[in-house]
Amino acid sequence: MARGPMRQVCQTCRDGDEFVDIEIEGPGLWRYSCSSPAHGDSSYSWLSTGRSPLDGAGHDGLSEQLGIYDALLRCFSAEEPYIEYGVIEHRYAVANPGDYKHLVRLYGHTQAALDRGEHLEYSASAFIGGALGRLYHRDGLLTRVNTRATGFWSYNGTLHGWALKPGPTSDTVTSWAAFAADNGLEPHEWPRALLA
Repeated sequence: MARGPMRQVCQTCRDGDEFVDIEIEGPGLWRYSCSSPAHGDSSYSWLSTGRSPLDGAGHDGLSEQLGIYDALLRCFSAEEPYIEYGVIEHRYAVANPGDYKHLVRLYGHTQAALDRGEHLEYSASAFIGGALGRLYHRDGLLTRVNTRATGFWSYNGTLHGWALKPGPTSDTVTSWAAFAADNGLEPHEWPRALLA
């Protein structure tokens, strides 16, 4: 199973970790925020996967090549409630099978690692979760709520329910487990056909 986040010291002020809060951004991907007085009235945040902090440069490199930001935004409908992370990954995988399989070949997937009895420090899901985080934090195009992770994703404990801004009027979240059951999928496994 996936490991939890490691405590970190702020990369800019180097203050102790008593000022650093951790929030799950996506499967295997965590956002660290430092509220040390050294940052004045603001805070500093960064993403990490358990290996090393991720570059928050945004639309560069692979993300730009894949057009992942626009592709992820197409996974949402303005009329729907918040949707749990797994629903978004599934929609992205079905709508962009070549790009999704490319990410799985590059970074692996937790389901494939579990099938082999292995553990991943970083995965295609973490890459996609990071892109959602940038659409929220940097671009301000998404809104989110914390929700209990369901089915296959329950190893995370909690994840985000995501929606287009300005967001639904209620905090109701379409869970991965409900979405999977409604679509004839096994809620406690990731569809292996999407990984092949």
